[in-house]
Amino acid sequence: MEVDLKKPLAPEVVVVPLDGSAFSARAIPVAQWLADRLGTATRTRLVSMIGTADEMSTRQRELAKSLAGDPDAEAETVIDGDIVGAIHRLVAPAQGGQAIACVATHGRGRSAALMGSVANGVVNRFRDVAVMVGEQVAADRPSSWTVMACVDDDPSAGTVIDVALGWASLLHGNVIVAAAAEPVPESAHGTPTRGFGPQGDVDAYLEKLVSPRRQDGTAIETVVVWDPISPADGIAEYAAKNDVAMVVVGTHSRSGLRRLALGSVAANVVHRSPSPVLVVPTGH
Repeated sequence: MEVDLKKPLAPEVVVVPLDGSAFSARAIPVAQWLADRLGTATRTRLVSMIGTADEMSTRQRELAKSLAGDPDAEAETVIDGDIVGAIHRLVAPAQGGQAIACVATHGRGRSAALMGSVANGVVNRFRDVAVMVGEQVAADRPSSWTVMACVDDDPSAGTVIDVALGWASLLHGNVIVAAAAEPVPESAHGTPTRGFGPQGDVDAYLEKLVSPRRQDGTAIETVVVWDPISPADGIAEYAAKNDVAMVVVGTHSRSGLRRLALGSVAANVVHRSPSPVLVVPTGH
């Protein structure tokens, strides 16, 4: 979904690409509760992606089973050798109204092709905002509607926060702006350089980011997630303990989601997060 990142419109359709595997279907319940929370005008559309007509009858049977849990959802089978392009066309504004893809990712075996390179391509190639459902995400509907923006000291941090604020408004939830940082001891020679996270006073950095966004009365909580191992571990643990409904991350590299594909922090967050992750293409 290519939108004004600072003022996201409520999607009218949540598109779930399927490849016939049980893993890809893990995105269905997430899409369902997301659509329910966004309002009655939002619906889910299950799309089984196939390369040839030979698979049509099998996929249609699989779709019928998937629809048993959500009879109001739309469903279709799409034959297209360019799966990434097909998904983009399904969520493009030109198709009538706003839409967003909700994709299970980091699958294994049969689902690896669609749920790996295709999930990457949706953001990298077409720069669409997408919801990614990793292996740790449960099907249960969240009990709270906290949206957590994960930032570092990259210039794109403000955009990630703005997107999180917009989605918190759409979901009628609250916002936490979090920075994961390596704890380092002070010494007589000053504070050592961190392996990850903003340098210097992290709390002050976060306050500087959010203060202008509080001027209209918007409540924004900030938190520093201290973790000695990795930012993804810290973010995943915090999200689990605080029942975060959605994590928002940016792909702030010049190669877009290629950095994600190569095992970046963003990719690890998607892989380990217990919450679905909204991936925002902020790079150029």
